[in-house]
Amino acid sequence: MAANCKAGVTHGVSHQSDPAPINTLTDRRKQRSSVRVVVSSREQKFDIKQVKDMERVKEKTMLLLKRYIGPVKRAGLRLWWWLRRSGRCRKLQLQAGPKLLHLGCGRINAPGYTNVDIKAFSHIHYVHGVYPLGLFNAAEFDLVYVSHVLEHFSVADVPKVLGEWFRILKPEGVLRLGVPDFPTVVSIYSNTGDIRDISGVLMGGQTDSHNYHKSVFDEKHLSELLLEVGFCEVRRWDPDAVANHDFEDTTTNVWTIGGQDYAISLNMEAVK
Repeated sequence: MAANCKAGVTHGVSHQSDPAPINTLTDRRKQRSSVRVVVSSREQKFDIKQVKDMERVKEKTMLLLKRYIGPVKRAGLRLWWWLRRSGRCRKLQLQAGPKLLHLGCGRINAPGYTNVDIKAFSHIHYVHGVYPLGLFNAAEFDLVYVSHVLEHFSVADVPKVLGEWFRILKPEGVLRLGVPDFPTVVSIYSNTGDIRDISGVLMGGQTDSHNYHKSVFDEKHLSELLLEVGFCEVRRWDPDAVANHDFEDTTTNVWTIGGQDYAISLNMEAVK
């Protein structure tokens, strides 16, 4: 019995000296939590450093932009102006409806037209001659308007010029022309007998190398020329009755000489 008691005491002591049972699930959760805290702290430190670096990059970028954006913008504007004046870029403004071209427009800025002239007025879209017209595609325009320009070409060149204007017209497009009416010029001289009354309209103002007349026209001759280059219909047109002509130019001029009125412009249009 003593042995049994001793054994029991020994057994009890052994139980008291053993460590308490370990809660494995709780310990693992605590361990994972501590790991997450450490990792989150590092990520937060990394994110703060990254944001500071990005802010420094942004500041440097803004400084560079402020330093160089002005000169770059001015250079771009100068390039745009040069392209516009030299006629090396396409049309600078979009137009609704039919495409209208005004060749040799001079100081006239007709509504809705693309303006072409050799002089660089502020409204000119293309600083360019009226022949040849390589800057335009074939069949590009619905209406080509040319007022008192054709007479500035030689007799040999007139058919070539008309052919080029024919090329850039769309099918059923219209070439609208105004030229000095030679029979009217003859009538003025017959009535006044003064050559000075007709010298300007007959030979040009001769103010510069471009302002000389080299050809003369009447209705029959001009109609034949237009039909020969391929136009299918030729007719007279009235500035007060046609569309897209709400402005005044040489085609509307009426000269009063010796109390008599003379419409000096022969206005003809041809349909492609």
